[in-house]
Amino acid sequence: MTKNLILVRHAKSSWSPYNRKNFSGDDHQRPLNIRGNQAANVIGSYLRSKYGTIDKIFSSSALRASQTYTIIKSHVHTTYKGNIDTTLYTFDAKKLLAYIRNIDDQLKNIIIIGHNPAIHEICLNIIISNDHDEVYAKIKKKFPTCGTAQIRLNCTKWIEVKNNCGHLENFVTPKLISD
Repeated sequence: MTKNLILVRHAKSSWSPYNRKNFSGDDHQRPLNIRGNQAANVIGSYLRSKYGTIDKIFSSSALRASQTYTIIKSHVHTTYKGNIDTTLYTFDAKKLLAYIRNIDDQLKNIIIIGHNPAIHEICLNIIISNDHDEVYAKIKKKFPTCGTAQIRLNCTKWIEVKNNCGHLENFVTPKLISD
């Protein structure tokens, strides 16, 4: 039985009262901005209509990610209680891959909400590249906030996840869905 991995980059966050270049606050505590709340609702609604029930949602403990989780969770039915984990507050693809490889094998369809560049890199590493595919070209170029990639893995166990082990089934952004 193959695994289905849905990677979601957290929705757009606020840099207030600073701006991105001179931000001096606690990065972990940055909340979603208005646009981020709207985008998370768009993606949550999309995931509900596309997938129905997901086994489990995992999220970074950063406020912007956990708020994205809460909004998506309000739309998506899950079999198991979600998991907000400090380990997923990472920008490192190797750490994210290690986390994925330790997921319980009884889970088949999962969502992970995390951060770039880890989400983008792990996605590009896991999927079998096809430079001629329009969806692959979009994701290769950019993984924007609240971007969502669905990857069908050629694995029966999460420990088997490695480079080039999955097929990118779909990649959507709130802008693509709402346009």
